[in-house]
Amino acid sequence: MAHRLAAVSLGLCALAASACTAHPSPHGDPDPGQTRLHALTAISQALPTNVITRSEHATPSQWDACDAISSTYGWGDMFVDVDFTTRTPAAALKTELTGGLARMGWKPAPPFGLASQNWSRSLPGGATATVVVGTNQTGRGQWYLHASAPPATHPVRGC
Repeated sequence: MAHRLAAVSLGLCALAASACTAHPSPHGDPDPGQTRLHALTAISQALPTNVITRSEHATPSQWDACDAISSTYGWGDMFVDVDFTTRTPAAALKTELTGGLARMGWKPAPPFGLASQNWSRSLPGGATATVVVGTNQTGRGQWYLHASAPPATHPVRGC
C-alpha cells in the first residue's frame, strides 16, 4: 500500500511539473494562404537586372515565446532577406529600388537616410509589412533587403 501511494504521489508530481512547463500548442494560421510571405518574397522583383550575386532566404512565422514563458507564446514575424552585389552606383541603385518598390505598393517610411531606407506596405487585414534597404558599408556594392511582417493571429507578446 505504501509503495502504491508513493507511486501515485510521484505520478501526480510529474504530471504537475509537466503541466507547469508545458508549451502551448500552436493554434491559428499566422499566414492564411501564404499571402504575407508571398508579398515579402516579391521584394526581389525590385532588384536591378544587373545584380551580380544574390541570395534569398524566406523564414515563415514560427511558434515561439519570450524566454519560454508560457504566457508569451504565439506566432513570430515572418522574414525575407535578400543579399546582393551590384556595380550600379548607390544613387542609381536607390532610384531603381525606389521605383520597383513603389510599383509594388511600398511607401517610404522614416527613417529614410543615406545608409538605409525603410519602406512600409499595408497587408490584407490591416497589418503593416516593412522593408529595410541598406548597404554593408564596405564600398564593394554589397546590399541587402530585409522584409518582415507580423502574423495574422496570436502574435508573440510580452517581449
